[in-house]
Amino acid sequence: MENFEDLTELKNMLHLKEKQYEELNQYLDKLSIREYNELLKEEDDFIKENKVSYNPDDESDTSYIFEEMIYESLISQYPSGLNILEDEIEDLENKIKEGEEGVLMNIEQEIKDLAKKYADNLKSKIDDRTEEMKNDDKAHYLVYQVLGVTDEEGHLIDLYQNKGRFLYKYAGSFLEDATKLCFLHKFPESATTKIANTLGTRPKTFEIDCLEGNNAIEIKWRDATTDGDHITKEHTRIRVIHAAGYTPIRVMFYYPNREQAMKIQSTLETLYKGIEGHYYYGDSAWEYVKDRTSIDLKNILEKIAKENFGV
Repeated sequence: MENFEDLTELKNMLHLKEKQYEELNQYLDKLSIREYNELLKEEDDFIKENKVSYNPDDESDTSYIFEEMIYESLISQYPSGLNILEDEIEDLENKIKEGEEGVLMNIEQEIKDLAKKYADNLKSKIDDRTEEMKNDDKAHYLVYQVLGVTDEEGHLIDLYQNKGRFLYKYAGSFLEDATKLCFLHKFPESATTKIANTLGTRPKTFEIDCLEGNNAIEIKWRDATTDGDHITKEHTRIRVIHAAGYTPIRVMFYYPNREQAMKIQSTLETLYKGIEGHYYYGDSAWEYVKDRTSIDLKNILEKIAKENFGV
């Protein structure tokens, strides 16, 4: 089993079998002892008459290959139908469990591969920039010295400022792509898309990170902006999305720490809810992805992190 579509089909079948079992069980419970015994005799005659090979007393007998009409009769009105349905339910549950484990292993490996790709690219970028900086003009260290910062400390500050810029960029892109991967596994038709800006000319289009059905999902690993114009731009974007018939949804995994940035996020949350959208951040963002895709992305990332550091 390789995808969620197969699992969904099995789960639908399981639901049907459980419903049939419940209906038959309720029917049999209503019978008196005399009626039940009469039904057992009728069932015995029915099985002999139709040469049904299934033996309800033999737990190892799982060969239920009946004509459709005979099968439906057994599972709809006779006690042995409970045995048949119980075995079918157990079989479906096992297949679903195996399927879920298989799908989870697939998505975990894909996210691991994605993480390695980003990690390798990040290291390459940092190594290249570190090498470039060896030849940088360091005349500005004079100002550092005036402010009480040593050349060595100034070098480390410049180095880690550059490393930080790459890290934040790659961290955001990786988490966005990993999230998209989760939705793609559960919803194969989901995709990044663009829609025209119907409320202005700049920009001409707005991008939806992940369009899943009518859910237009904006994915952010964090958003620490303190730019007030950000609110206006985002308000226009979600109004355009709403006007196009989609539900704007913001998924932000890490909330900012600074007061001004927090105020902007609070305003954005109000704007989303004002047009019947949804705003998830922190734990609720991780839970939203898990609830929608059946994939525990945070747990997968924690496993990768532990493996990276031999924990």
